[in-house]
Amino acid sequence: MSRVIIGYHTLEDRDNADEVEANGPFMCTRENAWLGDGYYFWDSDPDLAHEWGRVGYQLRRKQYMICQGEILNDDFLFDLVGWIPHQKTFLAMMDLLQDHLPAGAEPKMVDVLDFLRSNDAFPYNAIRAADIHSQSREVKFGGKRGEYAILNQRTQICLLNKKNLILPSFRIIFPTKYVK
Repeated sequence: MSRVIIGYHTLEDRDNADEVEANGPFMCTRENAWLGDGYYFWDSDPDLAHEWGRVGYQLRRKQYMICQGEILNDDFLFDLVGWIPHQKTFLAMMDLLQDHLPAGAEPKMVDVLDFLRSNDAFPYNAIRAADIHSQSREVKFGGKRGEYAILNQRTQICLLNKKNLILPSFRIIFPTKYVK
């Protein structure tokens, strides 16, 4: 059964709202893209999209816009947040790559994902991953060993193509001058 995730896509405001809504989202091909080349969305949290806009654009004296889109969370999403079998597959591939690196070197997230994506057995259209950031919270379970859950992780979805995006849903939500 598929579920829909509301995703938020942050991009530079070039005063081209019609083009953005007609052709977006836009692929990120930056060398340091966390999950490799793809169409990036913040999972369910517009505040993270604004944070990225402030850090990624306003600090460089540029304006930003945010688009919202509906993303299918289905069998074609490689989910490193909510699906343990995908996490285990990822870790197994990481261990395999580790064996081919110099002593002490560790593969990065993107290295493992690029390896998986280069394999014909990777049928996924999207990747979902999370990290811990300043707003994440550790909540103790109360056990004697100090275990805790990590809540409010910063979660991204990287679409490898637009197949998991419900295209008619893609629209600008910020700044308000573009909202229809």
